[in-house]
Amino acid sequence: MADRPQIPVESKDHRALINVINTIARWTNKPVMPVYTVAELALLPQSQVAEMAFASDGCKISESTGSGTGVAVYYDGVDWRAVDSGAAVFA
Repeated sequence: MADRPQIPVESKDHRALINVINTIARWTNKPVMPVYTVAELALLPQSQVAEMAFASDGCKISESTGSGTGVAVYYDGVDWRAVDSGAAVFA
């Protein structure tokens, strides 16, 4: 079996390939979650299962009530749940 040809690091083709990879990897429309307080999440009408948001005062696993610094959340059809723990989010 023949060895594969090696592309020199400084070749035009290599730089072009790196540019293509960087272009593909770069987000042009970055996803942004809407931001709500935990109290606002409870008031959202018609939330969809698997909908995601950021609870700005939600507590992560290591945080206690009243000291939440924010957590990503998803709606399971009943509750808004913290992504890091799966527990119903609280402030």
